[in-house]
Amino acid sequence: MDEVAKSLAGVCSVSCTRPRIFELQRPTMNNNGGRPCQVAIDLPKTDDAFVLELPGSATAGGAIAAAGWQVREAVGKKRDIATERARLFGQREAQVVERTAAWQAERKLLSAVVNTSGALVCMVDAAGLIRLFNPACEQVMGWPAAEAIGRPCWEVFCRVGGSQSLARFFDQPQRRAPPSQVHGQWLARDGSPRAIIWSTTLLRKDDSAADEPYDAAVELFLGTGLDVTELRGAEEKLRYLNNYDPLTGLPNRILLRERFGRMREQLAAPQVMGLLMLKPERLRLIGESLGAGAEQAMVLQIAARLAQWGSGAAQDGLQGGTHHHTSVARIGEASFAIVAIRNAATELAALARQVLAAMNAPYTFEQQELHLDPCIGIALFPNDGDDYDSVAQGAEAAMRRAASSRAERYAFYRPELNQGAHERFKFESALRHAVGRDELVLHYQPQVSMASGAIIGVEALVRWQHPELGLIGPGCFIALAEETGLILPIGEWVLRRAREQSRAWQRAGLAPVPVAVNLSARQFSTDIAATVARILADTGLEPQLLELELTESASMEDPQQSFLILRQLKDMGVRLAIDDFGTGCSNLSYLKRFPVDKLKLDQSFVRDLTTDADDLSIARAVIAMAHGLRLTVIAEGVETAGQLALLLDNGCDEMQGYLFSRPIDATACARLLRDHVAIPVAAAFPLPLAEPAGKEALWNGNPN
Repeated sequence: MDEVAKSLAGVCSVSCTRPRIFELQRPTMNNNGGRPCQVAIDLPKTDDAFVLELPGSATAGGAIAAAGWQVREAVGKKRDIATERARLFGQREAQVVERTAAWQAERKLLSAVVNTSGALVCMVDAAGLIRLFNPACEQVMGWPAAEAIGRPCWEVFCRVGGSQSLARFFDQPQRRAPPSQVHGQWLARDGSPRAIIWSTTLLRKDDSAADEPYDAAVELFLGTGLDVTELRGAEEKLRYLNNYDPLTGLPNRILLRERFGRMREQLAAPQVMGLLMLKPERLRLIGESLGAGAEQAMVLQIAARLAQWGSGAAQDGLQGGTHHHTSVARIGEASFAIVAIRNAATELAALARQVLAAMNAPYTFEQQELHLDPCIGIALFPNDGDDYDSVAQGAEAAMRRAASSRAERYAFYRPELNQGAHERFKFESALRHAVGRDELVLHYQPQVSMASGAIIGVEALVRWQHPELGLIGPGCFIALAEETGLILPIGEWVLRRAREQSRAWQRAGLAPVPVAVNLSARQFSTDIAATVARILADTGLEPQLLELELTESASMEDPQQSFLILRQLKDMGVRLAIDDFGTGCSNLSYLKRFPVDKLKLDQSFVRDLTTDADDLSIARAVIAMAHGLRLTVIAEGVETAGQLALLLDNGCDEMQGYLFSRPIDATACARLLRDHVAIPVAAAFPLPLAEPAGKEALWNGNPN
């Protein structure tokens, strides 16, 4: 277009509009006259390309239409220029209307986006006055847009704490660019704090140069904000739950570990730092006896008493320090801990005594007075460990030692305590592998009829053939198996192996003999019936050749449930016995309902039959009661002829014990079953004909 204009210079005036058209006004004729000017303009071949032609009759300054100018299109057609000009101006007007409508639609869309957005949108001019305040700003800040617009932004957006940073920013003669993102707490109109994250955008003047100073080029500041108040609240709540015990408000183990690290940095010679582990021994018993509500009430009372030695959640923030170099925490359901810095270990001992004195005071629940019998273990840093975990391990070992002591109820850690814990861990680990490595073995103790002397059954007793320690009796590992839950796989193994051995004896030509197997309290659950049914099906032996012995205490934990389980087992054809009878406090109304076949008189009553009148009375009562309920009585632990004579004299049906046979392995038991000749007990064992003075009354049944 520039080349066209240059070519027409001095000949005619040129104006350019859209679509592209040149209006040529013929200049005045010179004095010498001459021929009219005729100009041909060749434009690119586009839709709006054409040639303007001036006829010779045009006069200077006359109207274009009067000059009779015509347009010759690129295709050769000619139009009247006045008509064409009217068409082009109409076309231009339509374009203006179209673009205005598009601009208004775009503005309407942007306005809808701003007004319906959940984000805060605020526009501020160079003087700091608010020019745009969307509904989200109204909702969060509590200011109507009509009141906010035109106000200084620092009056509407006030920082928590009274900071005037916004006002100072706009008061500066030469301002620096604001940060692209601003985090902070802002006060709403009602004074409530709102956590808002702002992003700022600078809107420059249209005619500002790229190198123009910042404060002169900026016309508006656009801020878009996100209200994260609820999110921050949720984060704080999550942070609290992660660091504090929800019941007591005391710090938990996570926060205690953090505080331990901070206090370790504060430690200065000759100070010592101790970790005191506190456990109320009777807390769990109270929960089992009086319910979870009682246990929670006790925990809250403990926390209230411990609060005097350390700050809780209300006083000590997550970033705060410690209170008098002491921090208290609840680190388990029934355990608490105190981290304390003192000048000497004796001061830590004094602290332990103070805590015990406070913990030993009576507690109350629903007008009942309760006692918790607490104990404390103490480990020192760095003497007993160089980090929290090692010190805590030492404190727990010391706490176990204190729990077993009847004198002082607190104890300091000693290295040999962890040695015992280490050995216990190794023992437990080895026990876990005992079943898989086939290290368990069964020994069998014969059960003998008092009347005939025949072996009427055997009791299967588990032993552990330890690869290093040799043969270990059940008294050394059954309690640990109960505690760790290993009794379940061990118990199932015993059941299965006993049935397999019984089958092997029959295949070897021995007469069928019932095998008795003990069930632990943990085994005696709703799953035991299915387990027994599966083992019976796998071995294919008669159910009546299996006798299950359940302890008296286990059967009475839930008598109704026990009745249902025993009934299921009885319906299979399995024989049932109550073991250790007399050591618990049986409810006889339930006992008479239980579908059992036998009562086992506990060896604790058999041991002193010949010397203790009370034991003899209990034995007589158990035998008489069992016979009254049509149950068989077997005495266990019979070791002397005197015990045997009293049992026989009082009508005991069966016996087992060292007097007849110790527990023996399967091979020896098979040999005994094959070779034993049944002889009445009275003939097989020489019974005492006379007793020393003082015992004759026992033989006659007169305790006096």
